[in-house]
Amino acid sequence: MADVLATYFFNPRAGATAMCQAVEATMKGVSLIAYAKSHHELKKALEKWGTV
Repeated sequence: MADVLATYFFNPRAGATAMCQAVEATMKGVSLIAYAKSHHELKKALEKWGTV
């Protein structure tokens, strides 16, 4: 399990996807927390780094 999580967190594609999802949420006027409920990469990124 730890290997799977390490692979995910060090995956640049997942990070880029999360960033794009954050931009999409902002452009749509949706909170990041709400948008993350249906977007796995953004959810994981917010869990790891938090929100502003």
